[in-house]
Amino acid sequence: MEINLPSLLYRWKSQMSNLGYEEKALIQSLSVDQTLLTEPLPILQLIKKLTLTKAVIHEQQIYECVATEAQFFHVELIDIFITVDEILKHKKLLKSQELLTGKEIYTTRFMLNLENELVNLAIEMRKKHYQLKPYLIKAAILKQEIAQGFALSNEQKIAIKEVCRTGLDILQGRAGAGKSTSMRAIRIAYESANYKVVGATIAKKAAIQLEKDTRIESFTLAQLLINMKRNIKRFNKTVIVVDEAGLIPSAQLFELLINLKDSSSKLVLVGETEQLSAMEMMAVVLLQELWHQDFGQG
Repeated sequence: MEINLPSLLYRWKSQMSNLGYEEKALIQSLSVDQTLLTEPLPILQLIKKLTLTKAVIHEQQIYECVATEAQFFHVELIDIFITVDEILKHKKLLKSQELLTGKEIYTTRFMLNLENELVNLAIEMRKKHYQLKPYLIKAAILKQEIAQGFALSNEQKIAIKEVCRTGLDILQGRAGAGKSTSMRAIRIAYESANYKVVGATIAKKAAIQLEKDTRIESFTLAQLLINMKRNIKRFNKTVIVVDEAGLIPSAQLFELLINLKDSSSKLVLVGETEQLSAMEMMAVVLLQELWHQDFGQG
């Protein structure tokens, strides 16, 4: 059967017109209003994208973000440099320096206020008493040593004792320093004092690995927060161990601390020395206040 294309096209246009889709209106809706293109790249949108999950950003990350976005706007190289310069000078960004390296870092007023709130919540949790009796800690260390067949290092023993103190403690060390082993002993110690111990990480795969390495029942942080919303009373007299804490966005850590504020729960943040500069959820004040379990440095 031969198709009459002109006739078919005419019929389609008539049907579209009856539905309110005139050819002229369609062309107008698809055209770009040149008056809207007042800047090569959307500055505010880029700043929002940069700070959506990161409390602290570096200049290199700004260049990466702008260069990636530039591919969709088909702009010149000079526009990338101009955009980065405008972002660095923008009133929404605040400039500071890294504690250890002295490198320039940037944040927003919103994130700065959020991290100030984090500091206040953390200090409040630090005032809560969760110190275990020395004999429970010693017994837990001994039990772990017997289970693994060799003694813990002095640095590990000190770290375990220090973590069994307040409502918010931090366990930090380089990769391979024995943090998983220390977490096992911490679990044994608190379980012997009738506390429940729960683990959390950002990624599901990491949660599975945490549970395998420490025998601590573990969830993703997102799932943990959902469980808390459903029934916070389930977490009374609970020790929550958050591994890879340096990867947690400030907003999620804030939500976690708010949930724990009025409960009888303890929080242990676990991180690597190499992740120190990436501990975005911690303001510098909080790092200086809390970072006392520094083991496995060499």
